[in-house]
Amino acid sequence: MVTNQQIADRKRNVASAIASRHLEGIAPDREPMADLERFAQGGLEISGVLTRLHHRTKRVEVQS
Repeated sequence: MVTNQQIADRKRNVASAIASRHLEGIAPDREPMADLERFAQGGLEISGVLTRLHHRTKRVEVQS
């Protein structure tokens, strides 16, 4: 069970990571954002976020 303090910490960390990406000129996609929100709320562990991201990026094909 995730405590209220952990949820607050997670929300702050997620917001910081997103802000950093925006400063770099990179806007996060909708699916990773939803996963990060679930993580912040305690509905998904960070390992789940990373696993889902890995599966999504494995599907990407680069065409030349």
